[in-house]
Amino acid sequence: GVAAMRADFPLYCEMAANHVLGGFGGDVARRHAELFSASHTQEAALAFVAESSELDVSPLLAKIKALTLVLHRPKTPFVDTDVVRRVTACIPNARLVLLDDSVFMPIVGDMEEFVDPVARFLDGRDC
Repeated sequence: GVAAMRADFPLYCEMAANHVLGGFGGDVARRHAELFSASHTQEAALAFVAESSELDVSPLLAKIKALTLVLHRPKTPFVDTDVVRRVTACIPNARLVLLDDSVFMPIVGDMEEFVDPVARFLDGRDC
């Protein structure tokens, strides 16, 4: 992660885009990587990683008043499902829906799997 980001930022951006897009890479990943590396400096990205690893919003979760839908794709390597379950449990009236697709980004992969629980949640139907 951080070592690769330091060594070659544009290459890191391309590898990260391919990873996040889960096999839907190719030209889409390349354009995603170009956009990211053009809009972020290497220093800013490194600072974000450092700061986000120290960020803890746990004390704020119990204060959320809005109904909350948490969608998670357990097959992605970014966030452990147990962590997602613990976070969801800390939010009053939160609903967790585990999705089957292995693509991190909701804009690629099985869109129906992503959109259906959101639509059901917004319509007030059970997820």
